[in-house]
Amino acid sequence: MKSWDLHTGVIRMTRSAKKLRDVWTETKEQWNDQNRRDFQQNHLDPIAPAITLMLAATQKLNDILEQARRDCSDEYESQ
Repeated sequence: MKSWDLHTGVIRMTRSAKKLRDVWTETKEQWNDQNRRDFQQNHLDPIAPAITLMLAATQKLNDILEQARRDCSDEYESQ
């Protein structure tokens, strides 16, 4: 992963979030009590919106960095 390449991190985070959802779905089949519901409400439910916002912001930042790289490359090549 290049130092300015955030796309790779976005892909990894997306895959990890999906894996967490899949494993949690399996876990809920075996663990069905108030502690599980509390854990989900207090810890897992807040993660989904945060991940969505983080992924959108990271993608936007990656787009900006890509544009800056292209702009700087064009300036350098024209000199």
